[in-house]
Amino acid sequence: MYLDVLFIENLIINCIIIYLTSLISKRKSRVWKIALASFIGALYVVFYSIGDFEVLHRLSTKILLSFLMVVVAFTPERFMEFFRIVGIFYLVSFIFGGTALALFFILRMDGMNENTFYIKDFSLNLLVISIMVSCLMVKFLWLWLKKARFFKDFYVDIGVEIGNRIKEFRALVDTGNRLYDPFSNWPVMIVELSEIEEILPEDIKFIIREAVQEDILKMVNLPKTSPWVLKIRFIPFMSVGKENGILVGIKPDKIYLKSEGKTITDIIVGIYHKKLFNKKDYNALINPDILN
Repeated sequence: MYLDVLFIENLIINCIIIYLTSLISKRKSRVWKIALASFIGALYVVFYSIGDFEVLHRLSTKILLSFLMVVVAFTPERFMEFFRIVGIFYLVSFIFGGTALALFFILRMDGMNENTFYIKDFSLNLLVISIMVSCLMVKFLWLWLKKARFFKDFYVDIGVEIGNRIKEFRALVDTGNRLYDPFSNWPVMIVELSEIEEILPEDIKFIIREAVQEDILKMVNLPKTSPWVLKIRFIPFMSVGKENGILVGIKPDKIYLKSEGKTITDIIVGIYHKKLFNKKDYNALINPDILN
């Protein structure tokens, strides 16, 4: 195989792997950073192929190379985030490599003898098929993972717009949050009052104060002339020690899922007057159906 073809093939595959890693990890990356990281990986393969450089054959070198590609493409700020992205990067890479290897031996039976197996004349058509099958496998695997229980500690960055005012914060994807507005059947995102109070209109703040006192009559006594009367929701819920609770909700103008680049309007923001968690890791609980 000519070196230019080898370089271009690996450059394209690296770009696809890094792009899919970006989608799954919800970590955005600029096009030039993806291209640069892919260039580094493809350049390594070229040097690996043309010379007997012992250092390039070491496992430690390959691991450091993958670390470098992740840093260049995503520039993670925390170690936990870095290793999370590296794990996803490896997962996608293994799917690509395993799919290509499997298709090679399924479609061609001349790559195996009595004691060893080998790859010879890996065609461009087979490469294209491998990429397509791998992308489909990653897509379906990701759709399944999004609904799995072990994604309960998944964070997303949220922006809430109410009355042309926007507040941004971090939310936890909580598989236990299955609240829906009984009127519209829209999913409910629970937000701490202290986090969103600055963008709430006074009419809504009044209702929330009465909700804390559980004065239902005052809660529904919002003037009919208020522009927010049609956006108020009263959402029943049950929790430990409280069988018949009422959560005040509001229909926001928009919700921005920053990590996914989405804008959502069919959603209700339920306002909770206490802290959801003692630490400041997140300030809201998001229904996983919102992401889907």
